[in-house]
Amino acid sequence: MIKEERFSVKQISHLAGVSTRTLRFYDQKGLLTPDGRAENGYRFYTADSLLRLQQILFLRELRFSLEQISTILDDPHFDLPSALDAHERNLQVEINRMNQLITTIRKTRLNLQGEAQMAPEEYFNGISEEKQKEYQEYIEKRYDPKLVQESNRRYSKLSEAEKKALMDQGERITREIVAAIPFGTASPQAQVAVGHWYQHINQFYPCSLEIFYGLGQLYLEHPDFTAHYQKYHASMPQFLTEAMSIYCRNRGYEPQS
Repeated sequence: MIKEERFSVKQISHLAGVSTRTLRFYDQKGLLTPDGRAENGYRFYTADSLLRLQQILFLRELRFSLEQISTILDDPHFDLPSALDAHERNLQVEINRMNQLITTIRKTRLNLQGEAQMAPEEYFNGISEEKQKEYQEYIEKRYDPKLVQESNRRYSKLSEAEKKALMDQGERITREIVAAIPFGTASPQAQVAVGHWYQHINQFYPCSLEIFYGLGQLYLEHPDFTAHYQKYHASMPQFLTEAMSIYCRNRGYEPQS
């Protein structure tokens, strides 16, 4: 644990690599307020403030808004060790993704120089068309094929920049859901995050609560989806399925037994 001492605004700015202007802004937002004033009248922070600022910066790295960060940190059930575990898992996922991209770049360079050969599938990062077709056929068996066609139609009309923005949004929401795991499936944090996921899905096709509920079950039924979400957190598939079920029930949907 950090030894208890006082830090001036300038010191904490230097330690954290943030501007004094940012610290003043966090103070105005009630996100990080100084712990008091010294005899000379200058504001100071304590070790507890360093830990809180660390969490703020971690969550900013994971693309949470300041409003979301405030809700998470000010929750009386916020558990710092669990949050640190979640940060580590999220960052490891990002490290793995970056390492994969670096590997693809290096292989492609060697391939262009004639020093190595690449298998066709090594050129592409992400889900293959074969997998996309497999998922599409699987979903069409469960839901109205017209919805799948509508999803494909909407997606195909997007520009590359819009597609990337949509995928980035999905990644941010997924990380938001992971951050809510310590609070439980029925917690406000989880339900707000799942609400964001519901809105995200509706950008692909009109998603009723019935379909959204079924989609949640799919995350546990299909091994590829289960494996995908377990990369973020071991309990993510079960957590997401239960949280989505609660979300639908809270809005009046009762699944048929």
